Formats: sequence, C-alpha cells, structure tokens
Amino acid sequence: MTVVSDLPRMDDEALDEACVAIDWREEEEAIVEYFAEKLADNDKLEAVWKGDELWVVYNGKEHKLPLTISPKDRSVALSSLAVVLQPKYELRFLLQSAGGDTLSFLLLRRDEWGELARSHSDWLMEHFEPLKMGHDYFGCGEVPYVGREGPPPSAKKPWWKVW
Repeated sequence: MTVVSDLPRMDDEALDEACVAIDWREEEEAIVEYFAEKLADNDKLEAVWKGDELWVVYNGKEHKLPLTISPKDRSVALSSLAVVLQPKYELRFLLQSAGGDTLSFLLLRRDEWGELARSHSDWLMEHFEPLKMGHDYFGCGEVPYVGREGPPPSAKKPWWKVW
C-alpha cells in the first residue's frame, strides 16, 4: 500500500503506478479485484457472479451491481465500489489520466485523504478529484450504481421539443 506522505513527492509516472488503471474494455469483476488488492488486510472485497448478475461482497455484505450490459458498466462498477467502500475508503480520479482510454483512480482511507488535504491541498487539487458518482468516465452521460439503480433522472426538454 502506498504511504500517503510519499504521494506529493512522486513524479507523474510513479503517481500513476500508485493508482489503479482501468481500461475502457476492462471486465467489471477485474475492476473489483484490482481495488480488493488495495484494501487493508482486515477488509475483504470480491466479485461474485450469481447467474447473470454481478454482486460485490465487502466484509460479508452483498451488493448487486446494476449492470447495463454496455461499455458504461466500467463506470457502473467504479461508482458502485465508491458507495460500497464508504465510509472507510474514498476513490478519487487522477486528473492526468483524463482523455485516454485507460483512466487511473486512487483508493485511500478517508482519513488519509483528509491528511493530504490538510498538508498538501494545492497538490491534491491539481492531481485528484473526488469521484463523480454516476458519471460515465469512459463516455458521456450518467450511469446507475449501487443505491441508485434506476435510470438517471432525465433532463427536462424545452417546451418546443416534443420528440
């Protein structure tokens, strides 16, 4: 596990390596496994298929991922993991990875993020942003996630658009 005090001293390559890199074609169960490797030894996270449903089990509690069976499911998995791992952990997006087909995310305990905010707030704002819940990081629009399984709220159409 990365020592939080080392993060601000890392160059871009080392910082990217400290994160979990997710390719736009990644399988959802693999995403769960990548983050499971970043947890403390006493925390357990795994992906379990039950028929055609993917469930995430965190410390014995099961959560069904609201998969859409589309490329948006990478973002469904990310937002869902962020919900499932709260309040102990927080997932943030590495800004330097934006625009590529492989994006990087860092998982730290919430108190570690707080420590970074107190000691290196400018550095933190330049490099990471909190995960935008329900945001499709590999496309556009919104996605469902654990706790918000239904379709995203639709924007109101202007009165002159009827289709």
